[in-house]
Amino acid sequence: MIPSRRHVSKVVIQWPRPQPRIPKTLPLSRSFYGAVAGKRNNTGDDASPPRSFIYATETPLAEQLDSLGVYRRGIAWVGDMRKRWIAAEAAKKAAVEAAKESVPEAGKEVDVEQKGRCRATHGLTRLRKLVAAVSPEEKEKIWETIFDAERVFQIKKEKTAKRRQISEGVPELFDDRPPQAAKIAHEALKLYEENKFTEAERLRLEAELSLIPLHRPIGRGKVAVEAEKVKKAKKRAFDKSELTKILKSGDKTRIHVVNEKLCDDVLKSIPSSLERHKGCDIIDLYPGTGLFSRKLNDLLQPRSHILLEPEPQIYQEFLEPILQRPGSRLVPKSGLVWQELNTVLTPEFLPHQEIHKQTLGQAPTRNDTLLVVANLGFYPNRSYMNFKSIVSMVTFQLIQAIRLRNVFQKYGLVRMLLWLRPPELDSILPKDLTGRRRPAAEAELVTEHIAEICTSEERMERHPGYNRHATLELHSCRRVLDRMRRLGLELPEGRETSRFMRHVLEAEAAGQELPKLGLIPDEKTPHQSPGEKRVEAEDRSIQATWNFDKGISAWAKTRQVHGWELSNIRQEAKALWIDVHEKQNLAKSGNSDPALLKEIERLQGLFDKKAKEWNEKFARFSYGRSGMHKVSDDYDTFHSDPPLLMWDRREVEPFLVRPEEFYPNIPLSFVDIQPKAANPMLLENGPGSSRHGDNFDIMLKALFHQRSKPVAKPLSEMAHGALDGMNLESIESLKDPRVGGAFMKGHDEVRPIKMNERQFLDLLVAWMRWPFRPSYTELVTMRRGDPQEDED
Repeated sequence: MIPSRRHVSKVVIQWPRPQPRIPKTLPLSRSFYGAVAGKRNNTGDDASPPRSFIYATETPLAEQLDSLGVYRRGIAWVGDMRKRWIAAEAAKKAAVEAAKESVPEAGKEVDVEQKGRCRATHGLTRLRKLVAAVSPEEKEKIWETIFDAERVFQIKKEKTAKRRQISEGVPELFDDRPPQAAKIAHEALKLYEENKFTEAERLRLEAELSLIPLHRPIGRGKVAVEAEKVKKAKKRAFDKSELTKILKSGDKTRIHVVNEKLCDDVLKSIPSSLERHKGCDIIDLYPGTGLFSRKLNDLLQPRSHILLEPEPQIYQEFLEPILQRPGSRLVPKSGLVWQELNTVLTPEFLPHQEIHKQTLGQAPTRNDTLLVVANLGFYPNRSYMNFKSIVSMVTFQLIQAIRLRNVFQKYGLVRMLLWLRPPELDSILPKDLTGRRRPAAEAELVTEHIAEICTSEERMERHPGYNRHATLELHSCRRVLDRMRRLGLELPEGRETSRFMRHVLEAEAAGQELPKLGLIPDEKTPHQSPGEKRVEAEDRSIQATWNFDKGISAWAKTRQVHGWELSNIRQEAKALWIDVHEKQNLAKSGNSDPALLKEIERLQGLFDKKAKEWNEKFARFSYGRSGMHKVSDDYDTFHSDPPLLMWDRREVEPFLVRPEEFYPNIPLSFVDIQPKAANPMLLENGPGSSRHGDNFDIMLKALFHQRSKPVAKPLSEMAHGALDGMNLESIESLKDPRVGGAFMKGHDEVRPIKMNERQFLDLLVAWMRWPFRPSYTELVTMRRGDPQEDED
């Protein structure tokens, strides 16, 4: 009989297939805060406040914010407030020492007073319970507690009187009982201690006590209120009136721009000039301290500047320089609540703006007389429904409003300038195909550009094995550098940029060429095995790209090597496919040369051979197939015209900000969003229209819920018979490699993650042409309850 342990080992032994650990969200790095933390550690201040690395005050504006007490409530104070606290504590200790020297026995009394209470403890409550009691046993227990409490009260009363002779600041001992009731309790204790508390005396005192009104509830009377005030006053480190003037309550999650040079650098680096907005109307959401708002006002000289600030009691003093200018107005409302925002988007506040009529087939035009500015920087995040944060939801709604023509976009195509945390920007401006989800696809359809002007170091970092190959990043920076020079833009003085751009500039200065895309082929050692060649090629590729892939896992490295091998085969097959179709079109035009037909047949045979080789190699991988597709997808989308990702279309390379330029010290990104006229089909929304846009919204949700699957799968689940009704084989853009199609049968299929605008619109046309498609109401009913998030 085979032992169970040996039997199990014979059955379950398999080669391990480790997969890379890819985090969904990257934690906030502290590399930005190293300088601040180091500076504080070197000062030798042992009493530095907790979390001080996000409360550095480098500018006067930051110090002024810090002194408000909005962010530092409950944290050990610094600056003037801490000095006053130390002085008050020293004076208090000196008074205690003086009291101990003058009256030796009073030293302990001071300590007791600091820890004790300044009123009789629930004396009125005990008397009320005594009057309400019925059984003699219960009354006897209550009398015992009254005697004990009365003894303590008398001792405190004597000590308080003695301390009041020493110091005038000692408060009186308050009693919440009526004077007649307190007199009865004192008399009862005296009789009890003299052994004269008989049954007759007890009945007499209870009868007298029942005639006294004891209905006043504890804590409601003047005595209780005064006692509570005294109790709170004893916890104060310094004068209460002074504390009330300094400390203010407010939203501690808001992040403010506090550096003037940062504002100047941002306004100079915007690729599309702001000059066309001079004299416009500005709607400013969450201006806070108003530093950037003031700089923008100085530059544009707007005819009206509406400041929607939900906390005017805190920030109005900061906004006074703007409010003193003509046309400026402070509205104490939140611009992130659409119900409140819509009360401002009226002729009362915007008399010069007119709502553009939604005419069928007429695209909206750009409106340069209105500009939207918003500071959406909040830390930490506040999740809401399926969104990781409220800011992600608001950003997506602002993008979606362009297609729906509501909120600001009802006045035309309105430009938006936003401050927001870098992680919030990933949803609409991903740097990698892996991060492309529905909000990013929607933004590509309705925006002319999304320009990121400045950002944090964390966002510009690359994660080997997870992001695309380093050579693609280098060539992307090379393109951006050429665009910046054509536009006459330069990096602001004293600012740093990403390490990829730095290496491009260094290579250019040294006269070196950038490495070719992908892996470097091995030509010197043909005797090596294919596996050894691939590993060496990858190692030399890493070295050639300045060790950008240092630290990549063995599995991710192997996947990347095989991915590039498949990508090279696919590029060769693509070139053959294009040659075949160009010659076939030439033959269809009337050229029946036998040599041409023979050449077509030869090229077709080569193409079929390459396609078969690609499918056979791809089929070897039973897992991680999305990683095999990723390399080809990155290459194809980067070389498409225009590039699929808005990041690869950028006209300016963002410069890096420092944490101390914000308060609290959490870096923000500045993004410039210029809407464009969307395809007329996408503008057909709501009752009375063809509902092309409404159907597209549901289709986009279905596609990106399974964004890494072949496009046929989500469409088949969207409605029964959709694949046959839409006839995907007849859609040219899905099978033409020149526009991102899948041209090889087998494992080469179009997936939503790499679909472009033309392919989305062709799918929409095929869907709307299907005569048996479900109505919009039926679609909404069928999709109700389905997950709304994209797949991870």
